[in-house]
Amino acid sequence: MKKFMIHTLMIFLALSTGPVFAKQTNFTVELADSLVWKITGPELEQPSYLAGTLHLMCKKDFNLDQRYQHAIDNTQQLYLELDFDDPESMSTLQQGMFVDKSLKDRLSNNQYQQLNEYLQANTKLNLEMLDKLDFFAIQATLLASSLNCPIKSVDHELMTMALSSGQEVWGLETAEEQLEFSKIFTPPKSENAWTEEEFNMYVASANTFDNMLEMYQEQDITELHNYVVSQSSQIENGHKIIATILDNRNIKWVEKMPEIMKTQPTFFAVGSGHLAGDFGVINLLRQAGYTVTPVMQ
Repeated sequence: MKKFMIHTLMIFLALSTGPVFAKQTNFTVELADSLVWKITGPELEQPSYLAGTLHLMCKKDFNLDQRYQHAIDNTQQLYLELDFDDPESMSTLQQGMFVDKSLKDRLSNNQYQQLNEYLQANTKLNLEMLDKLDFFAIQATLLASSLNCPIKSVDHELMTMALSSGQEVWGLETAEEQLEFSKIFTPPKSENAWTEEEFNMYVASANTFDNMLEMYQEQDITELHNYVVSQSSQIENGHKIIATILDNRNIKWVEKMPEIMKTQPTFFAVGSGHLAGDFGVINLLRQAGYTVTPVMQ
């Protein structure tokens, strides 16, 4: 059950930093193509490290090069977006996957029928199986079904590496915070059918995963970030979604990171969509006075 919960939450994290649909935004910060970055500063006796993940992928596409092991070897603790080694957090998230209302009460007839048609055409699932799941859990279930492959999690692998080295694993967010921002993915009930963009955002984001995987493998974090925020201008609350799942979280993380790094050299691993951009973790750290440089080899 714990392994299932970890994979479900990894899928949700992949969705939460993945292809949402927002109005076009231009970003001025250009960064080197690297997934691993070194953090130094006058208050830090030893460097810390920052890495981008895709949270999960098919096992055949999985690869962690030597830079990740180097970061583990040269730090003393690992911070992920969430502490997946904490049973209490996993229990809270498991409870948060379920709601009291059925899908028929949460969706209009048109929306309900759209979802039903999608399931029949693309999956082996049915509406009864999803009836009491919150929408973040529905998204996770549909993505896992569409991948149709053994899943490998970058975050889980880093956690295993850190624990094997005797390090503590922590989370930048609590389970309660994760569940709170997941509410942004709850679709408004409307008698109108979802547009294609709305359906992709609220229900079926899997069709964009190949593009994200390619950008991740090329380590083009700027292109990946821009892809995350500029897919479409059709979603009215797109800016609110970006602020909720990216910008505001990045700001909160960077507020916490200085004290964490002063205490011990730390390896931070977050979704790759959080690294680049004007409000990306790298730029925010630089604005806070830290030197953040790409680790190329």
